[in-house]
Amino acid sequence: MTKEIRIPTLEECDVCHGSGAKAGTQPQTCPTCHGSGQVQMRQGFFAVQQTCPHCQGRGTLIQRSVP
Repeated sequence: MTKEIRIPTLEECDVCHGSGAKAGTQPQTCPTCHGSGQVQMRQGFFAVQQTCPHCQGRGTLIQRSVP
């Protein structure tokens, strides 16, 4: 008995080389979290760490993305 299965693979884009940014540009450090991907919310004596809402935790922003 044989069965054909598909195994997904990650391939690097020839244009952006995996960064998602258009050729000739670079991802920029997120100004909200300063590249950490996390922000601290203070509520009185308590501090809560959350995923950065601006970059969704990536720490970088892509101004001009690959189409």
